[in-house]
Amino acid sequence: MIIGIYPFMLLYLLNLKSAKEILIRYKYPLILSGIIILSIWPISFYFFPTKWDNIDCYLPYKYFVSSFINECEWPFWNPFQNFGYPAYSDMQNGLWNPINWLLIAVFGNYSASALSTELTFYFLLAGLGMYKFSSSISKDPYIRLICGLSFALSGFMVGTTQIMIFLMGIAWFPWILHATKKLYETKNIKYVFILGSLVALEATSASPAYTIVLIYILIGLGFYYFLTAGKGRITFVLLFVLAGAVSIVLVLPMINGLVEFAPYFGRLGKLKYLPWVYQGSFDFAEYISFLFPMAVLSKSDIWGASDLTLRNGYFGVFGFISFVFALKDLKNSRNVQIFSVIALLFLLLAAGDYTPVYKWSRSLPGFGTFRHPSFFRSHAIFFMILISGIGLDKLKKQNTSFHWLIIGFIGICAATIIATIDNGAEHISDLIKDIISFKEKPNYFSEPFICLNASILFAILIFYFILFKRFKNTAKLLFYLVIIDLGVQTQITAPTTMVYPKKNITEFDEFYNKLPSSIDQTPLTEPLKKFNGYHKDYGPYPVWRNVGTFTKQISPKGHNAAQFKSFNKLEKNSGLQNVCLNPLIFVAKNSVDSAELATLPNTVWGSDLINPSLRFKKKEIQHNAFYFEIENPSNEPGLVVLNQNFHHLWKANLSNHEIKIEFVNDGLMGFKIPPNFNGSLQLNFNSPRTKLLFFISLLAYTVIAVF
Repeated sequence: MIIGIYPFMLLYLLNLKSAKEILIRYKYPLILSGIIILSIWPISFYFFPTKWDNIDCYLPYKYFVSSFINECEWPFWNPFQNFGYPAYSDMQNGLWNPINWLLIAVFGNYSASALSTELTFYFLLAGLGMYKFSSSISKDPYIRLICGLSFALSGFMVGTTQIMIFLMGIAWFPWILHATKKLYETKNIKYVFILGSLVALEATSASPAYTIVLIYILIGLGFYYFLTAGKGRITFVLLFVLAGAVSIVLVLPMINGLVEFAPYFGRLGKLKYLPWVYQGSFDFAEYISFLFPMAVLSKSDIWGASDLTLRNGYFGVFGFISFVFALKDLKNSRNVQIFSVIALLFLLLAAGDYTPVYKWSRSLPGFGTFRHPSFFRSHAIFFMILISGIGLDKLKKQNTSFHWLIIGFIGICAATIIATIDNGAEHISDLIKDIISFKEKPNYFSEPFICLNASILFAILIFYFILFKRFKNTAKLLFYLVIIDLGVQTQITAPTTMVYPKKNITEFDEFYNKLPSSIDQTPLTEPLKKFNGYHKDYGPYPVWRNVGTFTKQISPKGHNAAQFKSFNKLEKNSGLQNVCLNPLIFVAKNSVDSAELATLPNTVWGSDLINPSLRFKKKEIQHNAFYFEIENPSNEPGLVVLNQNFHHLWKANLSNHEIKIEFVNDGLMGFKIPPNFNGSLQLNFNSPRTKLLFFISLLAYTVIAVF
C-alpha cells in the first residue's frame, strides 16, 4: 500500500542513512501524512469505492489503457465507446503520466483499488505541497501543518472527490509554485528540471481546465518575478523559459495526440453558454459552507441548480477565523494584499453566471472550453489558507485580538443554534444516527444540518478556551483542534460525496475477476441497437456507463468528453439510430441523400455506391485493428461500411494493397470493394509519431530522474 500511495517519498528516503534520521528529518510531513491517511480511511484503507464520475468515467478510461498495455498493445484506439475514439488523445485517462505507469505496474489492470490508491496519493500530495509552500509565510511547523491539513481536507477536496482530475489539478499547484519560487531565488538549473517535470506531471494527470488556468498563473507569476528580479531578471527569464521547454518535451506525446485528434474533436471550441453554468457554479448562497459545511449536504432549495459535489468551500473554523484575523492587517501586509486580490478573483470566477466576471473570462484563449466554474474555488481556498497562515503567524504575538474573534464566532455559533433549534431539534437525533451509520445523503433540510454543525463548532471553540493556557505554543493547540474539526467534517461528508457506503471494494474485485480477456465478437453479427455493453455473464455491474470498455463489447453507448463531432452529428440527425440497425460492419444496399431519410437497414448517405451481392466470409475485431474476408461475385463495385468514426490515421489494405477510406454516413468509414473480388480487408490504426515522441519523453524523464 505504501509503495502505491507514496512512491516519491520512498525513493527520496533511500538517500538517508538511518530510520532515526528519517524520523527526525521528516517528522512533520510523516505526521501530516498519517493524519490525512486516517482521515480518508474509507478510501485509503480500501473499505469503500470512490463514487460517481471516478467509477463511471475515469476508472474505465484508465482500465482500457492498462488492459491494452498488459496485453503488450499500444492503447491507441478504444472501439468500445461511441463508435470508437483515439484513447491516446484522451487527456483524462493519464496515459502519459508516470504515476499511472507505476500503478499499472503494481496493480496490473487498473482497478477500483488502484483508483483508491491514486486518490490517496493526491490527497497526500495536496497536503504535503501546501506544507512545503507555506514555508514562505511561516517557519512554525505547526502553522505549516495546519495549512497542509486545511488544504488536504478542505471542502473542495472532500466535496469534489468524485472528479479526481480536479483534485489532481490542485494537488500539483503548491509544488509548482514552490519550484517557481526556488527557481527565482536560486537561479539554479536544478529547479528548471523540477519545475518542468512538475508541470508535465500536472498536465498529464489533471483536467485540461486546470492546465489552462495554470498556464495563465505561471505567465503572471513569471512576469511578476521578472519585474522584481533586479539584475538577475534575464537569467531568471531564460531559466523559466527553459523549464517550459522541459515540460513541453515531457508532454510531447500528449500534445501530438491532441493535435492529431483536433480536426475531429467535438469539444475543442468554446461551449455554448447554457444552464450548465448555473449547475456548476459556486454561488453566494454556498458561502455558508465556509463556516457550516454540513449545510451543503442538505436537500434545501437554497442551493438551486448547483451540483451537490460543487458546493463546499470549507477549510476549517480556525482557518477561517485566522483568515479574518489576517485581513485586519490588510494595509500593512503586501502578501495579504496580493493573496486577497487573487482569492477574490477566483471566487468571482467560481460564481459562474452569478457575476459577469466568468462570462468576461470566456474571451480569453482556452477559457469557455470547460464546465463547472465552481472548480475555481479550489484556487480561492488555496490563497485563503495562505492568508490564514499569515494570520496564525501573527497570532503568536497578538493572542488577545484572536481571542475576541474566537468569542465572536462562539456567539455566531450560539445564535445559529438558537435560530435553528426549533426546526432542527426534532431531526437532529435522526441525523446523528444517520451520520453514525455512515448513511449516504441524509434526507433533511438545512436546519438540522446547520444546528448540528454549529454545535460541533461551538464545542471545538470552547475547547480552545479551556485548553489554550496549558499550551505554550498556541499553534500546536490549534493544530490538535484542527485535526478534530476537519476530521469530523470529513467523516460526515465522506458517505455523501466521497465513497459508496453501500458497496465495497470486494464487489469490484469480483467484477474484475469475471471480465473477459478477449474482445467480444458478437457485435459483428447482430444489430448494434442490441448492445449497450452489458453482458449477463459479467454482472452485477458496479458501473452504469462505459460498460463496453470492461466487457470489451462494441456499442454506440458511452460517456467521454473526447467525442467526435461527426458522432455528435449522428446523434442529432437520427443517423445513429439508423446505423445501429446494422452490425458493426455492413454492406451498403440502399442509398439516400441524408440521415433524416434513412429508415431501412444497410442504408448509406454520402455515397451512391451500392451492391447487395457482397458478403462476408470472416469478421474479426482486433487490437487497434479489424480484419474481414469479403467476396464480391458481381461485375459491379460495392461498398461496405464500418460503424467506427473516421480518423485519418486509419489505414485500409485490400488484399495487401492500400486503398482510400471513404467518408460516409456523416463520419463513418466506408470501403470500396472492386468487382469480382475475393480477398481480405485489413484495417489498422497507428500513430508512429506518437510512438517516437513517447520514447523521447521517456528518455527525458529518465535523464531528469538520474540528474
